Amino acid sequence: MSWRNVVIGSPAKLSLRLNHLVIGQKEEVEIPLEDISVIIVETEQAIITSSLLDVLAEKDIPLFTCGKSHLPSGLLVSYQGHSRFLKVLKGQLEQTLPFRKNCWRLVVRQKINNQAACLEILGKKRS
Repeated sequence: MSWRNVVIGSPAKLSLRLNHLVIGQKEEVEIPLEDISVIIVETEQAIITSSLLDVLAEKDIPLFTCGKSHLPSGLLVSYQGHSRFLKVLKGQLEQTLPFRKNCWRLVVRQKINNQAACLEILGKKRS
């Protein structure tokens, strides 16, 4: 079961060895692929081997790349993605604009309610 989010923030070489992600920096670190949920590469100074990219796609481990602003600029996912993911994505894309706006309104309202609850827990007064 995957549970690790791997964030690469400094120059490194990412490769594959015996079904493990190998992060080569000053010292090598190995992480079993079965433990990895997602990989985020925040540095522009990373080298990624094609064999690792192939196995990540095969095992449905997404790899995000980030630009200079540290915001995601790319995503590697399996070409043969999970069927539920594709159905959900298609369903979301087919929704009408009023429905999407209403969903967003509900999300924002809940976020405000959660912030108010946090303020109450901290003993702060509502303004």
